[in-house]
Amino acid sequence: MEILRVSSEQYAGQFEQFAPHIYNTVAFSEHNREKSETLHHLVFSDGSPRLGIIAGEKEGELRSPFSAPFGGFSSRGRQSIEHIAEAVRLLSGYAKSHGLRTRVTLPPALYAPSFIAHQAAALSLEATKTTIDTNHHRTLDFEPGNPESGFSPKGRNTLKSAMRQGLTLHLLDSSDPSQIMRAYEIIRRNHAELGHPLRMTFDEVVATAPITGSRFMTVARNGVEIAAAMVNATTPDVAQVIYWGDTAEGRRFHPMNFLAAALMENCRQSGIGIIDIGPSSENGIPATGLCRFKESIGCTATTKISFIL
Repeated sequence: MEILRVSSEQYAGQFEQFAPHIYNTVAFSEHNREKSETLHHLVFSDGSPRLGIIAGEKEGELRSPFSAPFGGFSSRGRQSIEHIAEAVRLLSGYAKSHGLRTRVTLPPALYAPSFIAHQAAALSLEATKTTIDTNHHRTLDFEPGNPESGFSPKGRNTLKSAMRQGLTLHLLDSSDPSQIMRAYEIIRRNHAELGHPLRMTFDEVVATAPITGSRFMTVARNGVEIAAAMVNATTPDVAQVIYWGDTAEGRRFHPMNFLAAALMENCRQSGIGIIDIGPSSENGIPATGLCRFKESIGCTATTKISFIL
């Protein structure tokens, strides 16, 4: 097998329809091109293309992703572990020939369990460092109108308390920047109050929304919005929470339990089968309170693994 660097157009023709999630598409990577020094569209072929990866050159590394929650390989059909391992070896050698390290963060297993397991095994053989983060998701297989059926007893009690507060859900128009700003401002305040970085600017959120099929919503009490969420369509069957949070003054009304239940019901009604709530750790260090909350609303923990080659 050989590694070939091709144009974005050639890569799209060979792999766009096989991308396992939105972040592996040429459309997404081209939109974020300026967040890397150079993009590399790489195809692994033995006469016909088998695997591909889009990586961005950044800070002395060849990164997949270079501006997304996760990346990894795309595959034209099912590939053997031997082919995947060979692709990883070729990728590592290619990066070294350019004076770069390689960094790959795989999706959580919910996106393609077998393929991701094979990638993890192959990457681990070449890795000098591995970081394992915790990710949470919830399958939306509950009866219509009953998302709390998967909540823990404490989670259900907190939701009941929230329901008594007169909270209302507002689904926003994702094509209207003024409505997106309503959600973004709450998320910005939440991150500032908790001391968390907010990596996307408002303009970036607005520009990215059409590509990622983003939906936005807020929760209000007495006309005052106190919680919000931004959710991407990562696959036709999976929605991923990119940002969500509440305000300090609204927290006592438990809007996050209300928002979680409403979001799950909204996604289920849209034909979504799984909601990816996202990571609950950073650089391998778990946020224990976040883990407890997500598990109280019925989420299952899996791993999201990063490798440095």
